[in-house]
Amino acid sequence: MRDTATWARAPKALTLIFLSLLLVLVGATPSMAEVTAEPAEPTPVTVEATPAEEAPAEEAEPADEAPAEETATGDEEENNNSIAMANPITVGRAGAQRPAIMPLGDVDYFKFAAKANVTYTVEVLNVDEALETELRILTADGTQLSRSYGNGTGNVYNRLQVTPSVSQMLFLEVKDDRWNDGTGAYTVRVLPDYKNGHTWDNSGEPNDTRSLAQAIGVGRTAAKQATILTRGPYQVEDGDVDYYRFSAKANVTYTVEVLNVDQTMTTNVAILAENGTLLSKNDYGNGTGNVFNRVQVTPSVAQTLFVRVEANGSTQSGAYTVRVLPDYNNGHTWDNGGEPNDTISLAQAIGVGPNAAKTATILNRGPYQLKGGDVDYYRFSAKANVTYTVEVLNVGQALDTELYVRDASGTQLASDVYGGGTGDVFSRVQVRPSVAQTLFVHVEGYAHTSSGAYTVRVLPDYRNGLTRDANAEPNDTFALSQAITVNRAESWAIQPQGPYNVKASDRDTYRFTGEAGRSYTITATGAMGLQMVVFDGSEVRQASDSCYRSDRCTVTTTITPSVSQTYYVQVNPTQRQHGAYGVCVAQGGNGCITFKDVPPGTQFYNEIHWMAWKKISTGYPDGTYKPVSPVKRDAMAAFLYRMAGSPRFTPTKQTFRDVPRSNQFYKEIEWLASTGISTGWDVGGGRKEYRPLEDINRDAMAAFLYRLNGKPRFTPTKVSFRDVSRTTQFYMEIEWMASTGISTGWDVGGGRKEYRPVTSVNRDAMAAFLYRFDGKFGTPKP
Repeated sequence: MRDTATWARAPKALTLIFLSLLLVLVGATPSMAEVTAEPAEPTPVTVEATPAEEAPAEEAEPADEAPAEETATGDEEENNNSIAMANPITVGRAGAQRPAIMPLGDVDYFKFAAKANVTYTVEVLNVDEALETELRILTADGTQLSRSYGNGTGNVYNRLQVTPSVSQMLFLEVKDDRWNDGTGAYTVRVLPDYKNGHTWDNSGEPNDTRSLAQAIGVGRTAAKQATILTRGPYQVEDGDVDYYRFSAKANVTYTVEVLNVDQTMTTNVAILAENGTLLSKNDYGNGTGNVFNRVQVTPSVAQTLFVRVEANGSTQSGAYTVRVLPDYNNGHTWDNGGEPNDTISLAQAIGVGPNAAKTATILNRGPYQLKGGDVDYYRFSAKANVTYTVEVLNVGQALDTELYVRDASGTQLASDVYGGGTGDVFSRVQVRPSVAQTLFVHVEGYAHTSSGAYTVRVLPDYRNGLTRDANAEPNDTFALSQAITVNRAESWAIQPQGPYNVKASDRDTYRFTGEAGRSYTITATGAMGLQMVVFDGSEVRQASDSCYRSDRCTVTTTITPSVSQTYYVQVNPTQRQHGAYGVCVAQGGNGCITFKDVPPGTQFYNEIHWMAWKKISTGYPDGTYKPVSPVKRDAMAAFLYRMAGSPRFTPTKQTFRDVPRSNQFYKEIEWLASTGISTGWDVGGGRKEYRPLEDINRDAMAAFLYRLNGKPRFTPTKVSFRDVSRTTQFYMEIEWMASTGISTGWDVGGGRKEYRPVTSVNRDAMAAFLYRFDGKFGTPKP
């Protein structure tokens, strides 16, 4: 190819010399302009100097080169080696040409009509590896406007820009670099700026400069997926660079994120002003979750801003996603999971109160190039001088959470890094702002390595509208404490922790107003180990008592306030147990009244009180318990059903002819029948009666409790009561009651006892029987 092209020039040169001599002979001399426009071609001597061992023409164009029709039409003719003979090139991506520098020392010229005040980007790209190009932009008189020995990105080896002040023809000069020791093909193109018709291919290329920046919308759904291109088998200078542009409003914070980055690549991102001034950048990756880079900017005036994305290393390549997000005050939206919300400016709103809690997820980091774990931000409007409790609860077992509260500047106001919650709360912090402001809740996985679901909530203190569920939760802190009435027994429960990542057992906090000079006795009773601590209004410990039995505990303490103030009572289990308990604050040595006819000192007072706080008995509408009244069979059904935890049950038929669906305790009586605890009386004809309003006798009560416990294997070895023989109906069940200690009978002297099997069971004795059953067996499962 080189020999053919060189020898092709010789006849043209000889012809030009001959014509010049002829003009001299006839008295005509060519003008300077004509000479300049048609410079002398190389002499044949130069052609003859080409070494014979040059590669043959067919070897100069390897098979994998661009097809001949792309290899410069006319460059083979070498008719574009001067400004005067410059080949026209169409402005735009589709007007690119594929010529060649060949032979050594070849120079190619191109020309295009440039408009005034339009920025043109001239690029030489896809340059053969054997060739290093030099690029110049010239005016028609040969004045150099700019020059490049190689400053491109991606597959672009040379890149120059020019913005003429007047419309004119501009010229491009492309040749081998200053050493003139390379040949090969290349592509050349002239691109207008994005304001003047520049277009992009399906991947958004070419977009390696601000003038070629691709438009990107503002918002989550306007994100663009793109690629840092591989450098290819060409002569290149630096890695691919992508530019985007967006219209920014004044005083709006914009968050630019590069996310879902291929693991083979690390990215740099920068934000630039219209004039190219660098406003913000991140070169090493500072993102969270699937975001590798994150930068923010808040322009003081409305303007077009530019985003630059490139690989951290010039040899890296791969896919990524870029997005521009406005702050939450300016139209930012979140997906169904509340993402993206990894910064204060993108914080999701959360209401104050237990019903405004949000369930969310610390995301799995995915198969991408990442920096830190997912972070979630929430915001709420805080009043001045109100204590807010922020809790992360119901945390997945694979997740450990860190919790922070910050102000609008990002200053940390409170934190819980290791999990300081109780019950199903893993992390808990409190904050009390002195002025009304927006506060921000920051949740992340510990050490950025864990992921999973969680719930977050913001609770005001009890003075400012806190609401609770039916179990009085949440009430684990002083600020969330529940009011308790002096001299009235309260029945509550330590809640089970559930299938979550938890730190400590549930804890309940109560408050009452203690008057100066008066004595108060505080008592808690439950079927578990208990600790009770009393604090004054300044949250200073005043008294405490603990019990470490696993089956049944009563803890009590007494305080005598020197000043009238609020006191707090905290109740928590000592052995990570849960269950019902009663709490009582009694003034002046008086006991607490559960029912108005069961004052302290009543026989079985504690057992009746236990019936109330276990919610086995609700008493009568007039507030009485009627302890010495006999238990009716319908009430007995209700007691046993509640004793079993009020299991889910829907009757499907009417078992007893005297218990219709309208009966007050129809469901409870049918449950007794379904479990076999009660068989009723057979009255013939396949019919049965339950006799709900009859008193229950002590022998039938023994049978009910034995069956309630699942009919355990038991063989009596003796007769415990003188009025119960081996032939007595329910003998085995009565002896089982004695062997378990549920019944002690009556001592009638001489070491003898009576059970009185056909005597009605009174309500106080029934409380004692159930209390002992619970202490021995816990919640029954018949």
